[in-house]
Amino acid sequence: MKLITLALLVGLVLAGCGSDKKADTTQDAQASIRQVFNEYNAALAKRDFKTSCGYLAPETTDKLRTNVEKLGYKNPPKKCADLLQLVYKVIDSQPDQKNLVASILKTAKVDSVDVTGDAGVVNWHATVKGKTTPVTQSVRLVDGEWKLIDVTN
Repeated sequence: MKLITLALLVGLVLAGCGSDKKADTTQDAQASIRQVFNEYNAALAKRDFKTSCGYLAPETTDKLRTNVEKLGYKNPPKKCADLLQLVYKVIDSQPDQKNLVASILKTAKVDSVDVTGDAGVVNWHATVKGKTTPVTQSVRLVDGEWKLIDVTN
């Protein structure tokens, strides 16, 4: 199961404002996205699913629900936190998966964040069975806050 993680965006281009303003805005967005990514992973590691869900875009929760249905669960929970709890219950029942997820959460590190307007991409990596695995994840602004979207690779 791929972990859901994050990306960022925000670039204001105002005529006549100069490049420093744009760089500051982009850097602020990148920093915000990195923070969202790190806090999301920390919340997952603590199994604070309510907090974790606060970092996810609505479509990410919808996709999670669809994936849970594909696993054979009829009528999966509607709330994101309940979905994550169910997913982790399944993960916990499989020691190899439990160890894999714990390793990913422990080693996940952001490599770069690209921002364009109110959308972005987070390039990150984690160590999976001793091998560095690159991951690309989208992010977008939702009501003024950066939210993680599904992993794209």
